[in-house]
Amino acid sequence: MKPHQEAVMRLAEVPGLGVDSTQQVIAEVGVQASTFLSGAELCRTVNHSLANGSPHLALLLSEVDGELEAGF
Repeated sequence: MKPHQEAVMRLAEVPGLGVDSTQQVIAEVGVQASTFLSGAELCRTVNHSLANGSPHLALLLSEVDGELEAGF
C-alpha cells in the first residue's frame, strides 16, 4: 500500500474508517473509484457484490454508507 499512502490517508478521514479499513477497501476496489457517481453508490455496489465473499468488508461499508450519503 505504500505507493497509495496518500489515498489511504485521505480515505481514512471518512467517519467510521481507519487506516486498516481503508486498506481493505482499496485492496477490493482499487485506488481509482471514478466510475461511481458518489461515495454512497460505491459503498452500495461493493457491499452488494461482496456480501457473500467478504462479510467483514460488506459490514464495514454498510456502516459507512450512511455517513457518505450525509455529505462526504
